[in-house]
Amino acid sequence: MTMSEFGDFVIILMIVNGALSYYYGRDKVRFPIVAVFFGVFLSIIPPLGIIYVTVLMLKNEPVDAEKERLKEEEYQKEFDRRQYSKKM
Repeated sequence: MTMSEFGDFVIILMIVNGALSYYYGRDKVRFPIVAVFFGVFLSIIPPLGIIYVTVLMLKNEPVDAEKERLKEEEYQKEFDRRQYSKKM
């Protein structure tokens, strides 16, 4: 592999890692543009870029307390409805 081919490979990998960093980071981090920057920067050394995208992919999404509360209320309403219908 010549240096020219390696350079092309790194540039393609930078584009792919940048896109994947944005895709996985948009819901999991506060500033997805910073995640894209780190993904592109770490792609200069290909194994680091791949490890970064893998860690970002496996990162848990933050819990939104309001969404969880609404989901719990809906579940409770459905549970109460089922209990009431069984008694009749």
